[in-house]
Amino acid sequence: MYIAHLHKDNFSHDSQELYRSCKELWDAMPMAIFANKQKLINRNRLAIDYILNIDKSIPAFVEYLRYKYRLNRMLRFIIKHTFV
Repeated sequence: MYIAHLHKDNFSHDSQELYRSCKELWDAMPMAIFANKQKLINRNRLAIDYILNIDKSIPAFVEYLRYKYRLNRMLRFIIKHTFV
């Protein structure tokens, strides 16, 4: 699991760098140990490839929309429970 911790000392407003870091992490991980989650991992990788302009195919766009919806929900939840 990769968790980006945003706080006043390291928040650079650089979402592209965050996505590049996620992609590097996915690329470096031995995927065989995540056999039961392989489909989800591949979908997230495809979405990140779309965000980083690596893959602009229709399937990548669809995964981007799924990813963005889940990510936004997750971020709203974290912000709601962290900064109240």
